[in-house]
Amino acid sequence: MKFDRALLAFQGSSKNRAGNVSMIFAMIAVPLMGALGLALDYGTLVRLKSEMQTTLDVSVLDAVATANSPEELASRARTRLAEEFGRQGLSPVVNVSADPTTGTVSVTADLTQPTMFMGILGHPTSTLHTSSSAVSGAGGAMDLAIAFDTTGSMAGAKLTNAQQAASDLVDLLFKLPGSNSPNPNVRVGLVPFDYHVNVGMGYRNASWISVPADYTSSNTECGTYTPVVSKSNCTTTTTTRTCSSTNDGVTTTWTCTDTQEHCDIVYGSPVYSCNTDTQAHAWNGCVGSQNDPADSLVPASGSNPVPGLLDTHCSSPLVRLINDPAAVKTAIAGLTAQNETYIAPGVLWAWRLLSPDPSGPFVDGGPKGATKKRLIIMTDGANTHSASYPDHKNTDVSAADAKLLEVCNNVKADGVQIYAIAFDVSDPTIIGTLTQCASGPPYFYNASTIADMTGAFQKIGRELTTPRLTK
Repeated sequence: MKFDRALLAFQGSSKNRAGNVSMIFAMIAVPLMGALGLALDYGTLVRLKSEMQTTLDVSVLDAVATANSPEELASRARTRLAEEFGRQGLSPVVNVSADPTTGTVSVTADLTQPTMFMGILGHPTSTLHTSSSAVSGAGGAMDLAIAFDTTGSMAGAKLTNAQQAASDLVDLLFKLPGSNSPNPNVRVGLVPFDYHVNVGMGYRNASWISVPADYTSSNTECGTYTPVVSKSNCTTTTTTRTCSSTNDGVTTTWTCTDTQEHCDIVYGSPVYSCNTDTQAHAWNGCVGSQNDPADSLVPASGSNPVPGLLDTHCSSPLVRLINDPAAVKTAIAGLTAQNETYIAPGVLWAWRLLSPDPSGPFVDGGPKGATKKRLIIMTDGANTHSASYPDHKNTDVSAADAKLLEVCNNVKADGVQIYAIAFDVSDPTIIGTLTQCASGPPYFYNASTIADMTGAFQKIGRELTTPRLTK
């Protein structure tokens, strides 16, 4: 009997517990379903917003990469957005704006999306907002200096093609998507070099340079000579031989013709006379080097000036950083090839163009951190000259290579990114030095042909102007 009563009591208790569980489940079922519904709605909205963001990013990148005017920027962005959203079955409200001063295109998209479960809580729809912007071209402030080899070995097709490649780079850097005006954020400078650099005649009296005064020298020679009274029965003989000369490490040969005249000559009485030879000594803008180690640093002042060199002819004058693509291209087109090679001064003066250091010659460079600073070295050969202080008449190639590397290391330590192009260079030593000069292996180009050199300039230009998202 006791067992039966216990069993009945247990059965009654079980029924009570089952009822309680049912009641609890009924109480939490609605919230659970609501939470699940909210999660589904939220997941759908997150997915849609991600898809919208991707569509905006792709569309603005396409627009800045291909458009040539503000109207075309906006039109391309709208067209691309309509196509992409149409494929997704979406119809957001889209706003597109293009800034012709920066080449930036910006878009926003607002989509009102019905919800499945959030409506129970009073939110039958949810509005998704996405935005994106992109820019092509240099983007932001950028200063670029080109150290351009104009030595004798560059003569001919090499120089012509290098000029074209550099000119095309200038066009690309100054191109402002959405505008016909040059990108106001870009400045380019040019330093042609051989074994000296020409700073330009206008700096003769600058505080950072010391140029001797021009002068004229004369030399008088006197002596006795016997004048020819008459010549008769003249005949000529002609012979040929091979002539050669070496300029900047390149030997050229040609056929020389020698003509000799043979005559019966009648001489007069001896005559005493004097001849005076007058020679002008002038400065043509060419400079040498300050003493080591100042010849690898930016500063130049009255207490440690750059030496101006009389009776020296060198490359065309350098061009300071300017926002004028036409002027830079004109300077590039006017370059001529002459003289021997000493690369370090070309790199040093390119750095001086970029530097904002108040102790430097120019103080043109934009502020550090706020301005991207880039330097391109383009050379076609090994050093043939080195510093003799103040001139560059020595021919110690090892010293020249060491000085080049010293200058490059100082430039990179100053936050300047160096690209180096070895154009038709066979000397392994200078190739190794230029490789070390560059800001890492991706920034060195061993261009063995004209096509390789042109491709190097193009690749640098693409890297500096790749379309990119800014928001």
